[in-house]
Amino acid sequence: MLALRNLIRNKLRTFLTLTGVTIGVAMYVGVTTYADNLKSELKTLFTNQYELIVQGREATSPFSSRISQQEYRELSKMEGVESMPAIIIESIKIPKSPYFILAGTSSIEPVLSSISLVEGRLPDLRRREVIIGKKASLKLHWDLNAEIELGSGKPFRIVGIYATGSRLFDTGMIMSIHDAKGVLKRMDEINIAMIRLEKGYSPRRVIDYVETHFPDVSITESQDLLGQIQFVQVIDSVSRGLSLMALVIAGVFVSNTMLMAITERTREVGILMAVGWSRLMISRVIVVETIILCVMGGVAGNGAGFLMLWLLSNSNIIGLDWATAALNYKIFINSIMLSGLLGILCSIYPAAVASRLSPVQALRFE
Repeated sequence: MLALRNLIRNKLRTFLTLTGVTIGVAMYVGVTTYADNLKSELKTLFTNQYELIVQGREATSPFSSRISQQEYRELSKMEGVESMPAIIIESIKIPKSPYFILAGTSSIEPVLSSISLVEGRLPDLRRREVIIGKKASLKLHWDLNAEIELGSGKPFRIVGIYATGSRLFDTGMIMSIHDAKGVLKRMDEINIAMIRLEKGYSPRRVIDYVETHFPDVSITESQDLLGQIQFVQVIDSVSRGLSLMALVIAGVFVSNTMLMAITERTREVGILMAVGWSRLMISRVIVVETIILCVMGGVAGNGAGFLMLWLLSNSNIIGLDWATAALNYKIFINSIMLSGLLGILCSIYPAAVASRLSPVQALRFE
């Protein structure tokens, strides 16, 4: 096939161009997969039997949310509220991890809907007892009944090991909200409150009341929380922006390569026209050649993206190893389609240049 033969002719230039496309597609695959994994992790955490979730109005995520103790007390007295456990959550730095997730709860009940106890028992929130994620236990070598120190004060005793199905939150720890406030030095605020309503009570009534009387907090139904988290929206926008930028840069590489190839093969194009090739046939060779180059880069980019995720997933840095290194068929298909589209777009101008060459002038080209 002529298109393949042309690519093989200048191996170094083809390799460098292929590398550019590979990096662009790998960036798209890696960033998109990371963003999808993050949304899946958050969805796993906040899918429970509580109808409503309250967080700070300006919060970009539950981690940055802040609700004062005064607001929490007033919210808990609202009509129709059966129970409203408070949650405090933040990443802390420990010797073996700069991003260790610490969660505190005022009631063990909301925890039960999100975790599965693998070993041991649930903590007594009146004592300095904690449960840790299975992944954290393995990575940090913290076993059942071990005592650990977090900040000042008496050590905490590990009484249970849990699993959530979330790689992000399986690298964390759960304790009483009082102890978590002490460790984080945040005695007067929480991150989120989860509301369970009395049977038959309308969530809409509570939402309207909160929006009217509590200007500094936002409230949403739990199944809609993911779409309301600004951080997720930012991650989506950033992932699209970075992917687009990477693909545009790759496109510039490809277009430049094809223009250089046409310049070098000007005499060859003239010969093909002289023996009867039409301008459409010349253009078609250029288009096919570009598409092959981009699709090959797309396949290699998926491999490079998977490798990047695998390295992060198997790193020893807790907090960065939660992304799943698994082939997402939707992202794979989208990346190959984008690669093909990139090939078509990048071939338009080079193909036009090649098809407009005069056979006589092309044959005289040295």
